[in-house]
Amino acid sequence: MTDLNSLRSQQHPSLHLPGTHATSLQRQFTTSIQTRLRCVLLMWYGEEGEYSPPAPGIAAPASVSPVTPLSARTFGTWTLLSSIIRLYAAYHISNTPVYHIAFASYIIAAVHFGSEWLVFGSTRLGAGLAGPLVVSSVTITWMVMQWGFYLPQ
Repeated sequence: MTDLNSLRSQQHPSLHLPGTHATSLQRQFTTSIQTRLRCVLLMWYGEEGEYSPPAPGIAAPASVSPVTPLSARTFGTWTLLSSIIRLYAAYHISNTPVYHIAFASYIIAAVHFGSEWLVFGSTRLGAGLAGPLVVSSVTITWMVMQWGFYLPQ
């Protein structure tokens, strides 16, 4: 199959050669476009066969991302809230209620990301999931080990 870049670099033969060669090049170009479109559809919709083209006159969805504007804002609000809690806990680490709230925020984060991976299956273990899991698990472990040092008995 002819690559689109190699087609662009060649002069179009129909300018010089009438007949079958131009038709052959047009077929190769069309096949290349169809292959690229199939790749895009596979990226958007997953395995072949899962995508059925929209009915005539209906546009395909611009995005199939499960992230809605509402869920993005909610996640941003959660991130801001948890960072304020954790920053406040870093400066007032000997304050028992603040320590407990910060500890609970790491537990909630670990349970949330762990359940998205293990229960709901909405994410795979990779770089995007490893960061929150490592941070929350290391911090929970550290906070449990240092519980008696920072909090008055």
